[in-house]
Amino acid sequence: MSQALQLLERAFQLARLEREALRTRNYDQAVKLSEQRQALMEAARDRLEASEHAAYRERLLQLADMQRELTALAREAHQSVLTSLQGTRKQKMRLRGYKQAVALSLQ
Repeated sequence: MSQALQLLERAFQLARLEREALRTRNYDQAVKLSEQRQALMEAARDRLEASEHAAYRERLLQLADMQRELTALAREAHQSVLTSLQGTRKQKMRLRGYKQAVALSLQ
């Protein structure tokens, strides 16, 4: 296996780890893995040899499928975080109201 294909294989392995990080809500790890995966794919592109275009294309198609899955997971994570933040804001406003009510009752 050529160096470019080995790099793409490693990128695919990182994509699997990234998918797992997103599923377990380890977003910092997912970002790191995504950055590493991008660097590997760029390195693979720079090392591509003409004789391996078909295998390279096949691996890129697999990575594209994985990217679609990662994008869907990231969108779900974004929505989850957004919903959580909105709930936190509402709770903060509620607690502020209780604090004001207690302060007024103690006067």
